[in-house]
Amino acid sequence: MQDTLNTALGTTLAVDGVMTNSLRQWIRVFQRRCRLPVSGFIGPDTETALRRVRSDREQREFEFERELSGAALTAENALAVTNAKPVELVLKSLGKQKIPGLYRFHTSTGKFYTGKAVDLRRRLVQHMWCLSHFGKTARGMKLALHLMKDATEAQVRALEKKINEHHKNDNNRLNRVTELEVLALNEI
Repeated sequence: MQDTLNTALGTTLAVDGVMTNSLRQWIRVFQRRCRLPVSGFIGPDTETALRRVRSDREQREFEFERELSGAALTAENALAVTNAKPVELVLKSLGKQKIPGLYRFHTSTGKFYTGKAVDLRRRLVQHMWCLSHFGKTARGMKLALHLMKDATEAQVRALEKKINEHHKNDNNRLNRVTELEVLALNEI
């Protein structure tokens, strides 16, 4: 079980066969990604989805993710939900200076939205404005950043492309078509 989840989700769960609360949490994440009923328990649908991951692993074609390394892996780790904080706190921490980098909004349902900016603070304020026009707020959302202080716009874009490719088949990714990002924000 843990080995299959490690493959499917990129986790580092101990492969010990013990059902812990943490393991149940990761089962829920897996179920959400597969658009299955989310319970943390392994029923027939979850078992079938896990078998698909196992057979894909044998073929070296993973259904969920492509491997990341180097700067892309560092950025992905920085954007993880475990590093996310309330949006207001993150905005305050940026101050007024222009900082390029990547950002990821996380919802309480496990969905996420990844983007890039040459000026993170300005871009995030634009997102808040868009949300307000959908009658929504960032309340309840969390935000993680990967600051790239000396990066060019092309470098930031290249890193964003790698990360979006990494999550290409992830059902929790809101902005699958980045040109339609305003519509994706409406789904938050």
